[in-house]
Amino acid sequence: MSKVVRYTTFARHVSEANMAKIRHVKFSLKDAEAVAQTLVWKFAFKRVKSNVLKSGNIVFVLEEGHSNSARDVSLVVDDIEGVVDRVRKAGGSSLIQDVKDVGDGVLTAVVRPPCVGDVVHTLIQNADVDEEKDESALTADIDHITYVCEAGDSAAILAWYERCFGMRRFRINGADALDDDGFVIGDDVGMRLKAAEWVSEWLCDEIGVCGGFKLVLAEPLAGDAGAKSHVRRFLRDHGGPGLQHIGLTCGALGVCETVRRLVNRGAEFRTPPPTYYQLPKKALEIEAVIEDVAEFKALGLLLDLEADDEDAETRALIQVFTKCLFPDDGDTFFLEVLERRGARGFGAGNITALAQSIQLFLRHEVDNVDR
Repeated sequence: MSKVVRYTTFARHVSEANMAKIRHVKFSLKDAEAVAQTLVWKFAFKRVKSNVLKSGNIVFVLEEGHSNSARDVSLVVDDIEGVVDRVRKAGGSSLIQDVKDVGDGVLTAVVRPPCVGDVVHTLIQNADVDEEKDESALTADIDHITYVCEAGDSAAILAWYERCFGMRRFRINGADALDDDGFVIGDDVGMRLKAAEWVSEWLCDEIGVCGGFKLVLAEPLAGDAGAKSHVRRFLRDHGGPGLQHIGLTCGALGVCETVRRLVNRGAEFRTPPPTYYQLPKKALEIEAVIEDVAEFKALGLLLDLEADDEDAETRALIQVFTKCLFPDDGDTFFLEVLERRGARGFGAGNITALAQSIQLFLRHEVDNVDR
């Protein structure tokens, strides 16, 4: 068997007292109003201010700039002095702005994680957070953010978050091991490499950390597959590491109805090859969990089930990815819409299923040509 993907486990906060929660994400945009209109009309966000958009508890702040990029993941923290002290001790150029009082007892600071380009965290303490539920919102919360970094840099990033925010890796379920090298997809590597343009929408080397906010780190694979992967394309089109996508949980309607309504509003999503739904194991999983299988397929949704030797209950993640929100910039930032039914992971099983479906799709193509 040839190892083609290393997909490691994730992390959690070891101290709930130091929990950090995402307050908003700030974007620098060439045309902030155009992006605002896309989010309002296609993704059902509401304007709070001219440049502040909200859906459920998701808040995006849009500012004019010279490039299109998510630049600031603002975090609400309970002990800003403690976080900044740990950042200062971590050394380097991580501390951008020391703690300051901006009025009414609200404290802020700005820190930069290593190896993720110009992404920063504005830390906020003692600020009011509006968590009033909006039952009409199609998307409700930020589930996770995903950085793309250069090959080999994820360890340094993970170490920084561990040291500064007290985060730790953990096992997704009982089948995982913390020292596991990752998934082995199979020995049909030649077929996989030929299918690189299909695979590149999904295949990457990911490490995740989670706490009050969840973080996934995506590295390009080595060799030819890495050269054509979507993470390599992001590094090329974005001009280096950065924030690649944000995972949004669906609202009260559930993921199928949410995505259907978003599609009707004009939102565009990436779809897997049709053979994804023909894989025997995947077909059985979908039929066991999904009520309307036909609509599930029509919407291009993906399903990942998590096994746990300690828990017989089925845990499922249903997810779908939008097309790039900045199409003029190549393959850069996009959104993910998802629903967790007890699942804690990020769809690792779909990497294997998608690769298998691509191989099956190409075999069918070859058979049709031969006839």
